[in-house]
Amino acid sequence: MVAELVAARTAARTAESAALSGLRQAATRLIPAGHRSEAGFAREGGVDRQAVRTWLGK
Repeated sequence: MVAELVAARTAARTAESAALSGLRQAATRLIPAGHRSEAGFAREGGVDRQAVRTWLGK
């Protein structure tokens, strides 16, 4: 039982890391190109606006 929970937690962390990496890449391409605003991207992506600003180096 514990081993299954550890495996599930590891899989969830891996999935979260991959999703955040994808969001960061999308932010660094879409926002500077004017396709999204920082606030709009944060709302749409379900992340904090400050995280988006950090990804953009602000």
